[in-house]
Amino acid sequence: MYAGLIALFIFSNALSLLTKSKTGYVLVMVAALVPALGSLALSLHFFSILLIGKYVHDQIGLITSLIGLLQFTVILVLLASLLRKEAREWIWKA
Repeated sequence: MYAGLIALFIFSNALSLLTKSKTGYVLVMVAALVPALGSLALSLHFFSILLIGKYVHDQIGLITSLIGLLQFTVILVLLASLLRKEAREWIWKA
C-alpha cells in the first residue's frame, strides 16, 4: 500500500509538470529534498569509512554508503536539470 501511495504521488507530480503547474514544480523540488538528506548522510558515511580506513572490515557498510553516494549524485543532477533556465521558463511562463 505504501508503494502504491508513492507511485500515485510520483504520477500526480509528473502530470502536474506536464500541465505546467507551478505548484507541481515546487512539490517536485520539495519531494526531492527528502531522500537527499538520507543520501547525504550515507555519502558522508562513505567518506568517513574511507578516511578512517575501515573499508576492509566494513564492506557491507561501504557498499551501502556507495549506493547512497550514487543516489545523492543522481538527485543533485535531477535537481540541477529542474533548475535549468529552460525548465524554469517552460513552467513559469505558461
